[in-house]
Amino acid sequence: MSALLVVDDAAGFAAVQRVLQPAGFDLCHTRGLDRARALSHTGSFDLGLIDFRLGSSDERHTGLDLLRQISPQFPAIVLSDAAHANQACESVRLGARDYLLKPVTEERLLPVVHATLAPPLPPHPLDQLIGSSLPMRALREQIEVVARRDARVLIVGPSGSGKELVARALHHLSRRRAKPFVAVNCAALPRDLVESELFGYERGAFTGAAARRRGLFELADGGTILLDEIEELPPEAQAKLLRVLEDLRFRRVGGEAELDVDVRVVAATNQDLAARVASGLFRDDLFHRLNVVTLTVPALAERLGDLPELVDHLLAQFGASGAHLSRAVQGELRSHSWPGNVRELRNAIERALVFTLGPEITSLGLQPTANPREVDPTISAAIDGLRTAFAGAVRAGDSLPPHLVRTIEHALAHTALGVTGGNKSAAARCLDLDRKALERRLQESWRDPSAMKR
Repeated sequence: MSALLVVDDAAGFAAVQRVLQPAGFDLCHTRGLDRARALSHTGSFDLGLIDFRLGSSDERHTGLDLLRQISPQFPAIVLSDAAHANQACESVRLGARDYLLKPVTEERLLPVVHATLAPPLPPHPLDQLIGSSLPMRALREQIEVVARRDARVLIVGPSGSGKELVARALHHLSRRRAKPFVAVNCAALPRDLVESELFGYERGAFTGAAARRRGLFELADGGTILLDEIEELPPEAQAKLLRVLEDLRFRRVGGEAELDVDVRVVAATNQDLAARVASGLFRDDLFHRLNVVTLTVPALAERLGDLPELVDHLLAQFGASGAHLSRAVQGELRSHSWPGNVRELRNAIERALVFTLGPEITSLGLQPTANPREVDPTISAAIDGLRTAFAGAVRAGDSLPPHLVRTIEHALAHTALGVTGGNKSAAARCLDLDRKALERRLQESWRDPSAMKR
């Protein structure tokens, strides 16, 4: 039997009692902020029904004052004699599950109470992929189909678009759902420890290896492993990964025994892997092993119609379902280019809620972004010159310099480092890379004799 705390005057309690007592609920009646607060701290109640005036003539306090103190402990429903939009919005923002007008009736009160006390349904794996746009509907349909098989999947999409959510949905819809899901950011793995992180190591394999350690592939056994930013995997690790994909066997670093592993491999990238294969930066055979099925996650700028749904979802996640965006902010959302995609939107909403006191969000504090098509004329001229030279060499049958793309990348990395006075973080931002990716390119320039030197 559920216990309900009813904070109202005698007439209000009697109306609630007529509806809920025959349904088997245990009711406790009180009025006023102090008594309600004291009872709420006992931890004896599953739900609070709170009159906006607290059933009291004391106008110094309202039900909102009580809501602030009890909503973390148990759910509450606010009851009011008058319909006030501000009251309703503020009540929901503070955690109320609903806002009902008096007089309460069985038809209106009982379903809300049952729904509030019902255990939450487990979320569907696709519930986090928000949006009714055609690209998102197509993506969800593809995920449901692809999840049925163990085929390897390459997820392609810009940073912040939700590639890991896609991978998690694939896992939770598959036969492997009860087994581990392990997400690996390849760009964050230290270059000299990539193999030991992925495949583990034996005791004494290297200095500091005091005990055997299982790698991420072993930890994912029976389940799914996501290799995010797969393009950042160093060449030697690419070769070992290829062997693992071919026969699902591997050796720990420093070990002799071959270990079997049953794991579904999902890779993700924000790069054009085919172009990196053509430039010699990624193994062709590994690319084809990974790219059995491709799922493309659209950029937020390609599905602006999903913004209202995304905003509502994020507000609910942050416990602010009653909040709403001003007209000006809605226009700001539609005109922004969203280079950071859904991650940028999430951060903007969370930041706005920190600085918003009322139910209306009047500013997101978005920084204006340059149109990606607007390229500096000097850079544009350099690109045109390179394009002309490249096309001319191909037509003439001339051989191109080895590792051409890598050489250009190295030149850009060192130039950015010089312009920023050796500040690697600033240089990485100039090139739209993270710091680890920049450091990897700089390291490669010392190892590759064909690359440009400092």
